[in-house]
Amino acid sequence: MPSLPLFYPFQIKGEYPRYHSGPIHPHWRRAAERKGFVVLGRGGKGRQTLVLGCRTCGEPLLRRTGVVLESGIDCRSCIRQPYDDEAARFGAVRVGSDPQGDRHYALWKLKCGHVVRLQYGQILRIGRGEVDADCLTCRHARYGAEAKTQDWTFLSTSKNRLGYALYRHRCGVEHEVSIGNMRVGQCACPECGPKKGPVSSGIYIYRIDLPGLPVVKLGHSHRHLDRLRRDLKIATDVHAEVLRYHPLRTKYLARTQEQSAHDFLKARHPEWVVPKHLFGDTIAVKSEIYWLEALPTIHRLLDEIAARHPAPSPSPDTSAKS
Repeated sequence: MPSLPLFYPFQIKGEYPRYHSGPIHPHWRRAAERKGFVVLGRGGKGRQTLVLGCRTCGEPLLRRTGVVLESGIDCRSCIRQPYDDEAARFGAVRVGSDPQGDRHYALWKLKCGHVVRLQYGQILRIGRGEVDADCLTCRHARYGAEAKTQDWTFLSTSKNRLGYALYRHRCGVEHEVSIGNMRVGQCACPECGPKKGPVSSGIYIYRIDLPGLPVVKLGHSHRHLDRLRRDLKIATDVHAEVLRYHPLRTKYLARTQEQSAHDFLKARHPEWVVPKHLFGDTIAVKSEIYWLEALPTIHRLLDEIAARHPAPSPSPDTSAKS
């Protein structure tokens, strides 16, 4: 009668390793000891595989005899311990390996009780305070609560624009808005206007005299004077000025009119576009910067926008400070 297979009473990678009888050669033991492991026996899928125990943490693992003799041995449990310790500091715990089999990921139970799939490196970023330790469920709940205070309903995050989400206004209009703007109430409804959305906006023209590189920028903002230094990160020793600002009824209107002007400039005069590598980090944008020769045409485009959409009264930016 054939004997039944025997298995070790502990799991390795979610499976109980099979026990194999046979001698444990002294040079196998010596090689394992030098690398911080003890040989528990032979086992696994093949007879040339050893069951090892880590002398640091006690974690069992399987390695072929050739690896034990000739290569380094890493204990995954010891490698992951710093990440487990960091997670514990913000209330998370590792509860399983990545279901997709990627060794750079694991399943983590967060303080909120939800289980999420995160990279090990993400755990360190959370510990350093670079990103939030929240799950998609809680994040969407937060977006929904923020939107509700502004008379909007959160629907979903944007598929094409990072940092944006789709919301439904109380009048029924669905509109993509920056998540950050929704949080602070900068979310005018494109149909209702400022009466039901607290912020209007406008289109500006800046001149920025970078050293040896004078340029102009066309953009939109509801606080165009603050944006020049605060958002664009223009150094204080660089001369920069607002050449023109035309307020519009809603942020949506300002954004769409500005985009149509950029589309015209890039299609008709691509030679006026200043490449990012020329101005680098001196202006905190990736595009929408033009040579000075574009200025007359930009003024003409803004004239046309102003003719189509006269400025509301009062101007939404009269209280802004430079």
